[in-house]
Amino acid sequence: MKKFLKRIWDSPTITTWGSFVSRPLSLILLTPLILTRLPVEQVAVWYLFSTYIGFQGLADLGLNASFVRAYGYALGGASEIKKKFELQDLKENIGEPNWELVERIDSTIKKVYLSFSLILFLILTIIGTITLKIPINKMVFQSDGWIAWGVIVVITSVNLYGQRFQIYLMGLNNVALFMRWQTLFSTLTTVTAIITLFLSDSLLYLVIAVEIWVIFAVIRNRMLARKVYDEKFKAFRDMGFDKNVFSGVFPSGWRTWIAQMMSYGLIQFSGIFYAQIGDTQSVATYLFSLRVMNVIKSFSLAPFYSKLPRLNKLFTENKISLVLKTASKGMFISHLSFVLPFIAVGLFMPPFLHLIHSHVNFATPVFWSVLGVAYWTERFGGMHLQFYSLCNDVKGHIAGAVAGAIYVCFSALFYKTFGVYAFPLGLVLGNILFLMPYSAKCSYSLFKIKLWSFEKNASMPAFIILIVYIGFQYFIFGR
Repeated sequence: MKKFLKRIWDSPTITTWGSFVSRPLSLILLTPLILTRLPVEQVAVWYLFSTYIGFQGLADLGLNASFVRAYGYALGGASEIKKKFELQDLKENIGEPNWELVERIDSTIKKVYLSFSLILFLILTIIGTITLKIPINKMVFQSDGWIAWGVIVVITSVNLYGQRFQIYLMGLNNVALFMRWQTLFSTLTTVTAIITLFLSDSLLYLVIAVEIWVIFAVIRNRMLARKVYDEKFKAFRDMGFDKNVFSGVFPSGWRTWIAQMMSYGLIQFSGIFYAQIGDTQSVATYLFSLRVMNVIKSFSLAPFYSKLPRLNKLFTENKISLVLKTASKGMFISHLSFVLPFIAVGLFMPPFLHLIHSHVNFATPVFWSVLGVAYWTERFGGMHLQFYSLCNDVKGHIAGAVAGAIYVCFSALFYKTFGVYAFPLGLVLGNILFLMPYSAKCSYSLFKIKLWSFEKNASMPAFIILIVYIGFQYFIFGR
């Protein structure tokens, strides 16, 4: 029994899930208070703040995942970070951690992320302030909105620099350790926010209550990084910016960034755009629906993305059969982890909001279904792109650029007729017409696998459940 509990405690997937469960917990416990305690104008601004905070993931040009992979290669014994690893290259690795390379990677991250944090500060200060002017001016206490925005700008920029410590922990396969602490801090953030809303219906106090834990998390990650692997991090020298390391990660990084920008970025930009032209209630509904969907998406990432550091190491060690087995299982659980919460929210969120007398409505069943299909198809393509990128050759820029162009064209074409529905509909078309087939072809080609033999276990069960739910809801009950 003791060994079983230890296995659960040390499992990256389970501890990652624990971290992501705390986000739905926030949705369940905190959201009702936000929707009932805050006026609809403040709710809209709150979710706009959340949108901008989410863009932090795009502020590092996609290098987060590339540096995590680089650490994985160094941990597997690679001598250098190559722009693309061929299977025959893997036989050259020594099999033992290359700490000199790890040190060079960290020193490069330190320089790069300091620059990124300063750039993000300027972007949020200028562009963010301009696009928040209309929503904040609709608030009764506008000064609270602007002070809260200032807090977010500063702390979000600091947090981006602090990603250095998180990347080190994740890249060196300390996923379980990181996620255990992440779960605790996410829970404490939720509790603090709930207490704050019970004591005051102030958007400013809510922002301060949430953001203070972001700073604590940066400090925590630094402490953890300095303790793992016999405290090697403490002895790392400042070796400056390493051109060889950066040249090895940058090609995959900017391509990943294009993929993220043209998928996650565009749908989030649609919320900022809609906030400039839509009425307050519609904007709040749309931003709230996006927020809920992003929570579901984040929850579903755990089973696959928590395995990426291990997959990087297995790939470096040329254990391809184990790579395929691990990836397939991770995709299977990840797809189910998206579809089942999506269905639950679609069934129970509308009556729940009615029960608590929410100031904000939920999306219509049709909109929610189209949005769900959009995100599921994006997850399918995204996981296959990550699977292929184990060789450090990222194709996301191609998939993202083409799928994003399709999304923009169809969204613009459909907006006059379908209104806000045009955004998820355009995303569905972009994903189905290009992202899904292209990304799957890349991974199938690299690992010499067939569509049906892989997808019958990886994605098909969840896809069938998704289709059955939509058909059951609309064709039988006509909802």
